[in-house]
Amino acid sequence: MKICQTFSGILLLATALTFTACSTGSNSNGDTALLPSTIVFQDGAEVSLKLNHGPYTNAVTGDGTGAITYTSGTLATATVNATTGVVSLVGVGTTVITAVKAETATHEAVSESYTLTVTDGIYSIGETGPSGVGLVFYITDGGLHGLEVASTDQRGPGIWGGWGTESGTGTALGTGSANTTAIIATNSTSTTAASICRNYRAAIEGDWYLPSRDELNAVWVNLVKSAGGTNNGVGGFSAGGFYWTSSEDTADPTNNAQSQYFADGTMRTYNNKFDAGGYIRAIRAF
Repeated sequence: MKICQTFSGILLLATALTFTACSTGSNSNGDTALLPSTIVFQDGAEVSLKLNHGPYTNAVTGDGTGAITYTSGTLATATVNATTGVVSLVGVGTTVITAVKAETATHEAVSESYTLTVTDGIYSIGETGPSGVGLVFYITDGGLHGLEVASTDQRGPGIWGGWGTESGTGTALGTGSANTTAIIATNSTSTTAASICRNYRAAIEGDWYLPSRDELNAVWVNLVKSAGGTNNGVGGFSAGGFYWTSSEDTADPTNNAQSQYFADGTMRTYNNKFDAGGYIRAIRAF
């Protein structure tokens, strides 16, 4: 802030003199005026999440480089990591998450908040799942639990991997995670379909896996299949290719694995594990 004061006087020989003295605003140390800081929350000032949603972060951008400290107004609803801003949901209710950016040598301090509403953890088919990046395609216990599928492919066309070895996989709902573990145990290469799914968001949820035959078919039937039996576009699945399952072919499990076309839902039980045409889409249970 600039502060000015005008002084007038009379010099000898009747010469008039007028001058203005100004000073600038300063920070607490008396230095040059500070620039304004800002905090902008990526998801806005009103956020609503279901109780069994995973860890959540409302990412921050804005002017100023001061360290940011976070607090939660109602710990019974959600806690927040003071340094990272990662929120953990505790109970149904509403809380205010406040971010305070510290003053620096160039920028002012500033604080901003967003309101977080936590609702019950009941999910429906097609909703965003607890991970925040998946779509719910199967539910149990009235929507409290179920399965979600990643909203994008983890890899385009490629091999299943592990040709010449048998992992002893199942086909039913609920067997995909165990299948994935078994496949990785016998084929540890990071480029196999199973490894790619297991590594998806490994540092966040860490429990994604390659779906079994019946799990992938549930994705097709409950989420992607249109009334006319074709790909409805939900989830962005390729209608021009097939997706790998974690289920090996029952007739020749050593060399073949099962897959499903997402143009019309046709299941193939005989794809060679080295067939390079298979897409990959991970799922997880919640």
